[in-house]
Amino acid sequence: MTESNLVQTKGFYSITGIITGKDTPKKGYGYKTGEIQKGDSKGKKYNSIRFPLKTSNNNIVDVELFGTENTHVTFYNKVEKKQMKIEWDKRNVTPPANYELRTPAFDMVESINKEFKDGDVVNAWGSITFSTYTNSQGETVEQYKLNIGSLTKYEKELNFDDEEYKEINSFTQEIVINEVIDNSSENCLDVYAFVVNYNKTTNPASFQINKNNVVEEFYKKFKTLKFGDFIKVNGSVLNQSVVSIDPMWGEQVSRSFKRCLEIRGADGSSYESKKYKVADFAKPEVETVDWNDIKELPF
Repeated sequence: MTESNLVQTKGFYSITGIITGKDTPKKGYGYKTGEIQKGDSKGKKYNSIRFPLKTSNNNIVDVELFGTENTHVTFYNKVEKKQMKIEWDKRNVTPPANYELRTPAFDMVESINKEFKDGDVVNAWGSITFSTYTNSQGETVEQYKLNIGSLTKYEKELNFDDEEYKEINSFTQEIVINEVIDNSSENCLDVYAFVVNYNKTTNPASFQINKNNVVEEFYKKFKTLKFGDFIKVNGSVLNQSVVSIDPMWGEQVSRSFKRCLEIRGADGSSYESKKYKVADFAKPEVETVDWNDIKELPF
């Protein structure tokens, strides 16, 4: 078998907002704990947390973290750039000089649940993962998750009604273009791409470019990208209600919900034309999540 030429693509986000719905969660949100019932991790305990961050009067973004018990944890020495493994049950012992514990997600979830509450203003930073699942109609549905890598309290209050308020809500993501479609009826570009996981499997990832939120030159340039082109994009995470107004009477006629990663720029120096060929994605493996392995759904 020929070794894959695919190289992992990476993505990160940084969002500042007000925690809402953590302590009085709706279904699918809040702190969860349970035990995995199937697969290689059967019998291991898990901790998970998911809650919304309000970033403006009209935007609320979900962040989350899931972690299981493990066999070992890692202590890392920043000075010597060395690491050592310690048995899971001994992870809370005092580390050797110049070493510090890389807190596992399992413990980090517990810390977040104890240290933060609804109403706290925080900055969340972490990675983005893309996956698919099959819905009740048998359709394959794409999804993305904002995984919490760090969560810190923000020193300032957020006043969304202040004219000087500037939303802190951004992401960067390396992508491989699949197809770019000019959606003229919505005044946007629909960007269909691939992301490559660390194990060289791939997932589909979709984005949008709103013509009103970018300069015309960027819009026109991005529309010319073709299959296999590689580029690092940036933008904002949107999760907001959209109200349609009757232009004649000025009345609300409908309300919809928009959830997407909206591209607003790109790193031109990262662009590689035709980096990959169709053959590189001839048999794309899609990383799916089987939530049946978990007794109590974490999300």
